[in-house]
Amino acid sequence: MFVSTKDALSSYYYLIAVDEHVTDEERDMFDAIGNDIDPQMFGNYREELVDGCRNTVNQASLSTDRFEMLVEAVDDALHAVDTDAQDAVSSRLLVWNMLSISFADGGASEDELKMIRHVARHCGVDRDVFQEMEQLMRSASAVLNEKRYLESSNGTYAEIKPIIDEMNKRCAAIQRAAEQLIGDELAPKPGKAKMPEKDIIDHAKEKIEEGIAPAANWVQEQAANVADAAGSAAKPVLEHAGSALNSAGHAIEGALNPIGDEVQKQAKNALGAAKNVFGGLFGKK
Repeated sequence: MFVSTKDALSSYYYLIAVDEHVTDEERDMFDAIGNDIDPQMFGNYREELVDGCRNTVNQASLSTDRFEMLVEAVDDALHAVDTDAQDAVSSRLLVWNMLSISFADGGASEDELKMIRHVARHCGVDRDVFQEMEQLMRSASAVLNEKRYLESSNGTYAEIKPIIDEMNKRCAAIQRAAEQLIGDELAPKPGKAKMPEKDIIDHAKEKIEEGIAPAANWVQEQAANVADAAGSAAKPVLEHAGSALNSAGHAIEGALNPIGDEVQKQAKNALGAAKNVFGGLFGKK
């Protein structure tokens, strides 16, 4: 399923407004996504689109059924199906971008998650796929929150940098997993594998474990060292760095679905408009 770029952007705006608490991070994410999925024209119609959505939000705010009215506005925006993938947003990318907006300020509200789950059902995103998306986003958010704390901690550059570098690698791994998960919807289905299914899965899991498990253990050890050097103020968060990376590792293991190199390439090409977003979260420092 595909929806037009403008309809997708309207749904993003309603999501931002649903919990009555709009943050600068959410606005910045909205603009980042808009510029990514429609780099040529977004700036030309942004204000008109936002004004129209804002009027709808203001009307909903006068009602005791505010949440339900905004859900209806999203349904109306996503009602028309666009079959032209060149100028549209796929259902999985739509949902991923909504998750990105909701977690842009460090965590999603319950109303935001309720709306996103509704959209996932409305657009036909499989429940298992949505759960994998949500877990990937939660893992990314946890790692990035730890990273931001470490960057502002009392640890020295030499102590903190190796841990930050590992966290950057984990974020990149989560991004690749998200690209593949979304790309699976767009890419042609590969032919029957030449090797037993068990061998394919085992091979993928081995690659994940090689990349994540050692790194998580290493970060836990380094976090303990930095905590000793940085003092008690930094220690509680530093001790959680390894657990955040382990969470990311488990999410990636669940999300990765081994497919051929050519299919992965086609999937990435199909996602070109959003390659730097997913939904901009990974580019934040």
